[in-house]
Amino acid sequence: ARTSTPSSARFDPATSAFTLRYTPDLTLALPTEISVPARSYPGGYDVECGGCRFEVRSGALVIADPGPLAPVTIVLSKR
Repeated sequence: ARTSTPSSARFDPATSAFTLRYTPDLTLALPTEISVPARSYPGGYDVECGGCRFEVRSGALVIADPGPLAPVTIVLSKR
């Protein structure tokens, strides 16, 4: 589920780095959920998000609060 408008998404298969840039819809009090396949990150992943508040769930990254900056850039990197 997304409560945002994505502007770009990129996955680098060589490094498993995933970058998503989006503008959250701040009128909705709903999280943004990003599907994260376990096969892409078998050892887990690190999240960079510029001050967002997030939760890692099985198969998903949930952005509960996008933080103060818009658009938001989320970067996942393999551990």
